Amino acid sequence: MRGFWQAIGFLTALPVPARHRQTAPLALAIPWFPAVGALVGVVCGLAYLLGDRLAGPLGPLAAVTAWLVITRALHVDGFADTVEGFLGGATPERRLEIMKDSRIGVFGTVAIVWLISSKWATLSMLVMGRDPKTAIRVIGALALIYGAGRWVHLVLALCSRSARAGLGSAVVEQVHGRAVIVAAIPLVLLILALQLWKMSAVFPVAVGVALLSAWLAHRMIGGLTGDVFGFASELFEVVMLAYAGAFGV
Repeated sequence: MRGFWQAIGFLTALPVPARHRQTAPLALAIPWFPAVGALVGVVCGLAYLLGDRLAGPLGPLAAVTAWLVITRALHVDGFADTVEGFLGGATPERRLEIMKDSRIGVFGTVAIVWLISSKWATLSMLVMGRDPKTAIRVIGALALIYGAGRWVHLVLALCSRSARAGLGSAVVEQVHGRAVIVAAIPLVLLILALQLWKMSAVFPVAVGVALLSAWLAHRMIGGLTGDVFGFASELFEVVMLAYAGAFGV
C-alpha cells in the first residue's frame, strides 16, 4: 500500500498516516493515480449531495469547492501555466520559461476563470434527484470522471516524451503498458458495477481531446511537462462533465 499513500500525498491534500509518510518510488504510486482520482470524485460527489440537499444551487458550489481544496488546485495551476506559456511565448524555450514562472498573467488568469466556470456550469446540469439510486450513480459518475482524468496521465506518458526534467519527465520515464492496464481496472469495475454505459460512450472522445493536448504540447514545447499533464486531464474532465450534464449518467 506504500504506492497508494504516496499517490494520496502527491495528488491530494488528504492526510497521510505517519507510518506511511516515507517516500515510496514513484513507480509504485503511478498505478494508484486513477484510484486516488476516483476518491476525489467521491468526495466531490458527496459534497454535491450535501449542498443539493441543503439548497439546490449549493450543490455545484460545494462540489467545485471540494475539488479545489482536496486537490490543492494542483491541476488548475498546471492548466493556467500551460495556457500562459502556449499563448505568451514565441519559441519553445520562452514558453517553457513562462510555464516555470510562478507568477501568473492575463492568459493564466482567464484560463483559471474559464476552467472553474466550466466545471461549475457542467456540474449544475447534473440532476442529483431525491432517489438514493440516482444519487449513487451521480457520485459514481464523478468518481469515474476524476479517476479517468488521472488515468489519462498514464496514457499520455506512455505515448509521449518529456520536454524537460521534472515531475513530468519522472512520470514519463516510469510508465509502461502494464501500469496503464492495471490502473484502468478500478474504472472498468466502476462502470460495470453502476452500469455507467453512457459515460463509457464519450470516453474515446475525451481521451482524444487529451491526446490532442499532448500533440499540441509536442508542437509548442517539444514534449510533456507536469503542467501539460494537468492541462490535459482538466480538459478531459470538462468534456466528460459536459456530456454527463447534457445526456445524463
